[in-house]
Amino acid sequence: MPEEKKRLIEKARKMYKKIYPCGKGKTFSECFTEGNNHLLLWFNTEDDSTHIVKEIVNV
Repeated sequence: MPEEKKRLIEKARKMYKKIYPCGKGKTFSECFTEGNNHLLLWFNTEDDSTHIVKEIVNV
């Protein structure tokens, strides 16, 4: 997994402690969206809420 994706997962864990893949995704690899110079990680927390963290990436 690329470093930028690993960084976003760590950022989400620091913010919310326990995070889980979003929706029907079984792994975090399935929970990323890329576009317009942004990388987004979609994930759920223990209360079943969906959250997004993002990072600007170079194209």
